Amino acid sequence: MTSNDIAWDKIFEELNISKELTRIPYFQITASQINTIGKREARLMAKFDTKESLPQIFKDSELNINAISNGSYIIFKDEKHQSFISLPDYKEIIPRKVTPVLDFELQTLLFAPRMSESNALDFAHHSRILNNYCGEKELKLTTRGRFFSDGFNFQLGKLGEIGVKGVQIEVDAGYEGREQFLIIEAKSSTRSNFNIRQLYYPYRHFEKKTTKKIRAILLSFSNGIYYFTEIELHPNYYDYRIINNEAIEVVIEEKSEEASIIAFLSQPTHTPHSIPVPQADNLDKVIDLAAFLLDGPRDKFEIAEYFEFDERQGDYYGNAAMYIGLVEKSAGLFKLTELGNEIVHFQNRENRNFQVVKAILKTRVFNDLVSLYLKQQNQMDDQQIIKRLSEEGLTGSTPQRRKSTVRSWLNWILSNLPKK
Repeated sequence: MTSNDIAWDKIFEELNISKELTRIPYFQITASQINTIGKREARLMAKFDTKESLPQIFKDSELNINAISNGSYIIFKDEKHQSFISLPDYKEIIPRKVTPVLDFELQTLLFAPRMSESNALDFAHHSRILNNYCGEKELKLTTRGRFFSDGFNFQLGKLGEIGVKGVQIEVDAGYEGREQFLIIEAKSSTRSNFNIRQLYYPYRHFEKKTTKKIRAILLSFSNGIYYFTEIELHPNYYDYRIINNEAIEVVIEEKSEEASIIAFLSQPTHTPHSIPVPQADNLDKVIDLAAFLLDGPRDKFEIAEYFEFDERQGDYYGNAAMYIGLVEKSAGLFKLTELGNEIVHFQNRENRNFQVVKAILKTRVFNDLVSLYLKQQNQMDDQQIIKRLSEEGLTGSTPQRRKSTVRSWLNWILSNLPKK
């Protein structure tokens, strides 16, 4: 159990919240109560941006928590966790390639895999990536940071109307054009779901301040690609829908060594010892993790917090990066290897991905499977994957469970192989 799990269990027990919620539509709780009983800061205790980050007691009972004023929250029944919008499989979106348009060279804001959310936003703005996306010739940054919301009411499903006033909200960036105002929530790497509150509260705050069209956008930055997800919002909290998904790959000119399929497959191979066959489907996220470690070694809990998933996945993704040699582990901390450091400093996504493919094909399993796939004219069934994993020593149901990750990695490798 995490510290949040333990603290919330104590709060629920002391305030009898579960029983209270059987007779009232929602339970009102103050920041002071959270601080005192949970002995943790309310601001951190009540911030759940993905379903995975919810405390276990919230997951089990389908609950959520929203602020309604400065220092006051409601805990409410959130059936099927519908406050969290399901996001697309971003790997399935084919990105448009766009070359940055800059008036002059930027030396203090370089495009790289490891950029903070604000840096990624600033680069997208200055290089006219945002203009390219939204169709506005000129965009002005008009708001950013934390502030207190104006008052507004909203319908919270069957629970009735909820009043909100003076809640601290945060906007990663608000850009105004002649015809529209963009509210952007930025994320480093992609997620599978997203707490709608992060865009809903700013949207309702600003709708009284402008007559221009407001566009609420989740912008995820992963391995050199900007993923735009635009969400349509309404006064009813649960009345939302995704109206647009688009990916833009930023093309940076950069020299690199010659890349060759034949050379990659002809490398000496090895089987990583004491490191499990990967159980982490998203290779772009593995690269994002390596870039995250540029800031220093991290444990699985810090990785999980950064990517907003549970610590088990933090371990899976750390081990996946170890498997291909980007990361090593010591005393529970994952840290970059020399190879990992070299790879994440490539600015050009294609060059960076070539080097990741090269590293993966040094492992015997993936070298064998890719060689077989190409030999069979780009065909391979699941049983061939399972058989190869069994030969690697995996037993029981493990080959079946690992199959989806291997299939996902094969698809990524094949889409990023050198053309010759």
